[in-house]
Amino acid sequence: MCGFNLVFQKKKNVFSDAKIKKINDLIKHRGPNDAGYLLINKDEEQFLFTENRFQHLHNGMPSIDDKNHSNFINTNFFPIIATHRRLSIIDLSDRGFQPMINSNYGVTVLFNGEITNFMELKKELENLGYFFKSKTDTEVIIFSYIQWGKAFIKKLNGMFSFVIIDKKKQKFIISRDRYGIKPLYFYNDNNFFLVSSEIKPLLEIVKIRQINLLALNEYLSFQNNFSNSTFFKNIYSFEPANIYSFNLKDKFLQKESYWDINIKDDKLNFNKTKNKNYLKKLLVKSVKRNLIADVKVGTHLSSGIDSSLITKIASTINNKIPTFSAGFNIKNVSKEDKTLNELNEIKRNLSLFNTDHNQIIIDYFDIEKNIDKVVSILETPLMGQSYPNFILSKFISKKVSVCLSGIGADEFFFGYPWRYRYFTKDFIKNYYEVWQRIFKDTEKDKLLRKEIKSKILKESNMDSVNKHTFMEFSKKIDPIHLNTKNKQIRNCARFEIKTFLKGILSVEDKLSMSQSLEVRFPYLDNDLIDYSERIPLEQSLEISKEVVLQNENDLFKKELFSTKRKGKLLLRKILESETNKKISTQKKKGFSGPDKSWFLNQSKEFIYDRLKSKNSKLFNYLDYDYTQNRLNEHFEKKSNKRLMIWSLLSIDSWLKNFKI
Repeated sequence: MCGFNLVFQKKKNVFSDAKIKKINDLIKHRGPNDAGYLLINKDEEQFLFTENRFQHLHNGMPSIDDKNHSNFINTNFFPIIATHRRLSIIDLSDRGFQPMINSNYGVTVLFNGEITNFMELKKELENLGYFFKSKTDTEVIIFSYIQWGKAFIKKLNGMFSFVIIDKKKQKFIISRDRYGIKPLYFYNDNNFFLVSSEIKPLLEIVKIRQINLLALNEYLSFQNNFSNSTFFKNIYSFEPANIYSFNLKDKFLQKESYWDINIKDDKLNFNKTKNKNYLKKLLVKSVKRNLIADVKVGTHLSSGIDSSLITKIASTINNKIPTFSAGFNIKNVSKEDKTLNELNEIKRNLSLFNTDHNQIIIDYFDIEKNIDKVVSILETPLMGQSYPNFILSKFISKKVSVCLSGIGADEFFFGYPWRYRYFTKDFIKNYYEVWQRIFKDTEKDKLLRKEIKSKILKESNMDSVNKHTFMEFSKKIDPIHLNTKNKQIRNCARFEIKTFLKGILSVEDKLSMSQSLEVRFPYLDNDLIDYSERIPLEQSLEISKEVVLQNENDLFKKELFSTKRKGKLLLRKILESETNKKISTQKKKGFSGPDKSWFLNQSKEFIYDRLKSKNSKLFNYLDYDYTQNRLNEHFEKKSNKRLMIWSLLSIDSWLKNFKI
């Protein structure tokens, strides 16, 4: 797990060694164990450097800190500059140094992530005559590309983002994993093509910070960005499940999809027992793959079935594996909010696992202490109240370097039963109404300042701000497969994967990596997912029961509903066979604090200070009076606006953090 930057200069410009080091230092939390620099001049000569503090690892490799090298860099033009920070997880030796170069084939790779099937691929490549110098998955990527070209991407299992510099073909090959676990951003103009694991290095080079009003418009509807835009104008995210080619001669960026979610008719006719047993076999295999590391590995543990099942399997493989949980201080919160604290249920379940358990209590003041840090780390307002994830990651990182998570089970195994909809007509239009999480279309005209609406209309080339959000929403629906109830429900799950899951993964990766902690996701194993997509829907979800629309703010009602129309039926059966029926029928709880109560009481003054001040930059974009009316609905206990409050706090913090 690492981080990297790539600079391609379209026009002659001298990059100082100080600036090159600065962009690498901005991602040092992603890789505290090593630093690498590759500079390529116009004659295609390559110059590799490390830093003084890491020189002892690399047998005298030149240091970018050396005065002579500094002068050399500052007086020469390098069209290609690549920097890398390494978090050593597999093969801790210097053989894992990046940028990793294979001079024989003219191929260099910058890689972030873990390829869980790298051992299988390595054996296949060795049988084809390739000789490996390291035990890393990075070298597997190089030889896989050399052997199979771009098609090798379909062979990779795991989480990844990478750039391959192909010297012979004069191309950059760039890609991310299927699900968008590992982030990767780009900026492209007449001067630069820039790629980075995070946004801050791009800002350091470009120096222009403007808000992307179209992204703001999306976020105010969905508490998420469905497009590949970010809150920064002209900075975009490479899309998951796509592979890009950037031609160094014509400077053109092309993309092609290498995978998509299958929502066609069910293909497997196996009974529940056979499917359950095979799913278990695949899940055990995935957990084993994800436990491979040369450092200590732990697991997240909530009271729910997803992390409990991962922990149960992992604890049978690794004796006394460390487990980590977070609870909340529930003094002076409502009866409903008290149910969000899972520690009693977790304590009850611990006897079923053979683990070394660790837990932490989160309090209301943790929001106030951490929101600005969290927003700075996320770099763009994202979904959910993410401060608990940050605090838990910080806690875990003191004990282990890798942690397994249960994320992904809900999206691929139908764990959101209250959100799966069926409509006799106008599915996309009706489903769009369901997904307006923060502000409804009917509210946006009053919410946005007049001049901001005008700019959004101009930039989107539409006559309504809501047409823009509807368009982005519609792109995530497969319009061909809507003619049956099952296909509509599968379309709902597909939508969740392309939007909600992508947002959750972005939050989890950035917050954990800010603490140099690698989080892995056994449910997002390609073999497991490919099989799960073919299982009859009735074996995963009780589809016969009617759906009652739930308010996403109301966690308590969602918890009650999940006991009336269950999802993840096969996973529940696997967990029951490994533990007992009580834990397998556990009510669903999200990882959320008692924010409704805290926002009404303990954190009220903090929210007033942030969101009731007319000096907030927030009100350069939103109408002050209308926003206050909506906030007051929460404080007057008319409705639960916890998601809206967190979203507004996030935007306010982002505007201040990044000096917009």
